[in-house]
Amino acid sequence: ITKFNYTGVNPGRKLKILHAPSNPEYKGTKYINDAIEKLQVEFDFEYKIVSNVKAEELYKEIESADLIIDQMLVGFYGLLSIESMAMGKPVVCYIRDDILKNSPAELPVLNANPDTLYSVLKEILQNPVMLIDVGIRSREYAEKYHDAAKIAKQYYELLEKE
Repeated sequence: ITKFNYTGVNPGRKLKILHAPSNPEYKGTKYINDAIEKLQVEFDFEYKIVSNVKAEELYKEIESADLIIDQMLVGFYGLLSIESMAMGKPVVCYIRDDILKNSPAELPVLNANPDTLYSVLKEILQNPVMLIDVGIRSREYAEKYHDAAKIAKQYYELLEKE
């Protein structure tokens, strides 16, 4: 997590939304594109899809974005979300109810599914300043729950107890 610089959100400019699907069908890219197309009629923002690029190029794209849309079908966030949160980027992602119920209360992921994505994104576009707080909480969450050194130390402490 510490290898990722906190770049946060810049609400003073045109909002930049990024989607970087490793597998467009699996990630629900069709639903994301449909919602984005509808919203582009109402709002002025930038939308970019990035696929099949090297990690360093992807990280640059994440750094320059204000909002990351991960996936709409899987039901939990993955590496893209973790890396984005580590940079202080808000993430929109589908989290299944059973997983949400068992996740830490401070999970900052903006939950959306194919049926709710349009309204979730519309709310964000109407109030982009909200992304600043979500971005800060995203970095804190990544540091608390996804820092490899902390996790390794926790495992070590667990093993020592046995």
